[in-house]
Amino acid sequence: MRNYQCSRYKERENLLYRAWGFPSPDSPYVVHFIYVHPIEWYLSIEQPFRFMDLPNEDMLQFKCYELRDLLRLFRSSDAGVFEWLQSPTVYRQDTAFMEPLQKLMYSYYLEPVGRRHYTDTIRKLLERDLQAEEVSLKQYLYALRSVLAALWIQTYIDYPPMDFNRLCSLVSDPVILSRINGLLKLKAATSEQHAIARDEELNFFFEQTREKCLGMSRIKKDTDAASLNKLFRKMVGL
Repeated sequence: MRNYQCSRYKERENLLYRAWGFPSPDSPYVVHFIYVHPIEWYLSIEQPFRFMDLPNEDMLQFKCYELRDLLRLFRSSDAGVFEWLQSPTVYRQDTAFMEPLQKLMYSYYLEPVGRRHYTDTIRKLLERDLQAEEVSLKQYLYALRSVLAALWIQTYIDYPPMDFNRLCSLVSDPVILSRINGLLKLKAATSEQHAIARDEELNFFFEQTREKCLGMSRIKKDTDAASLNKLFRKMVGL
């Protein structure tokens, strides 16, 4: 992994790769980068330069988070953050930050927020991309992950795992399982933009499962910021 540094920030970064379990010859490396400003930045009454960005390359994509912004997203149960915090492949990380944050995941995860995110994603895909005569493998697998993530939340009242095989354990219909395995084999051997004919049976499974996951919330949590504030102060040196 190439070493990227930026001198205006502390050398305290966490580099993680979000791997959804969909191998493909042309899938890019997606690196999630958490950075911390010098302590003076956080103590100023002004609003200085806030954002850091790194240029994407053909097979390398970056997503950069400033520490405080990341913790705010975490507190609001941002789906992307909860996904990549479970990444099976870690290039580099600060365990003094990542381990305490990962221990807080269950306490802070808001089941209604996660379920709404994934059911809305499926609704939008069913209304647009999945109605085309031909649909890319990437779109179908994205839809599969989203609908199974919603079903996981509905079933276990917990954030969904990154491991796609664990999500597939929720599928009992052998026909749907066969379709899923066929898509995974095809994606492993071809471009993720490879298109296949619209699969009405899969679309029906998506719609049925989405409707099943639209129930009322069963758990309420108090996501007080105290634990995240404590971690934030520790990491910026307060």
